[in-house]
Amino acid sequence: MTRSRLKIYTMNRHILGMLLLLSLGSAIASADAIFDVDINTTPLEGQTGYLAFDFIGGTPVEENTVTISDFSTNAVLGLLTPSGDVSGSLSPGPGTLGDLEFFNEFLQEVTFGTTVSFVLDLTTNATGVTIPDDFSFYLLDSTENPYTTSDPSGADSLVNINISGAAPTLDIYTSSSAAVIPEPRGISITLVVLMGALLRLRRRCWNFRS
Repeated sequence: MTRSRLKIYTMNRHILGMLLLLSLGSAIASADAIFDVDINTTPLEGQTGYLAFDFIGGTPVEENTVTISDFSTNAVLGLLTPSGDVSGSLSPGPGTLGDLEFFNEFLQEVTFGTTVSFVLDLTTNATGVTIPDDFSFYLLDSTENPYTTSDPSGADSLVNINISGAAPTLDIYTSSSAAVIPEPRGISITLVVLMGALLRLRRRCWNFRS
């Protein structure tokens, strides 16, 4: 292979590599938002009530889902009542909430222990959204009324995620009944590495052209 042909061949390989990384970057940028949630329910220990995982479908339908996995608790579990666009279960899980209906819920009856933990995996479709999909987690008493939190909407959710873009945040509210310790799983490190690789490939392609 001549030097000029080798130069063209190598440049084409770099271009293909750049296109592949751009494709991977697009996939990563639209990746799911994943959060580990740990809740201390010691103040409610021994009381009966409910864990409510609610997903409100926005407008238009974006076909988002919230998958609940790795559910763990030392509470005594009772009846699980699903409503709306749901599938699976909390235990052993996973359970999935969709947005094809307006109100979608897993309502888990419990006798509270001291801990509840789970992983939330949300898709982040929000193109042309007018009213975004919205996920909330509640602790309810035996009459299905939520325990008071600092939720500014007055709904008394303990956790809220509004899917209004590709990087939704986990809003946590305080309560005298429980404390939440979130652990977001980000993709920022991956994106930084990816952008560095793209810049290196761009410099190499530019050198080949000059």
